[in-house]
Amino acid sequence: MPKGTVKMAFHRNRSDGRVVDMLAGLFGVSRQAMEIRLNEMRLLP
Repeated sequence: MPKGTVKMAFHRNRSDGRVVDMLAGLFGVSRQAMEIRLNEMRLLP
């Protein structure tokens, strides 16, 4: 999952309470994989 693309998608959809699920579907990965990526990028609290 490319860092720039993930960051852009996250910031466009962060107000959605299910942003992790939405991004996981968008990128075709598991919820767990998306959580790991967002944590690596320090985008999740």
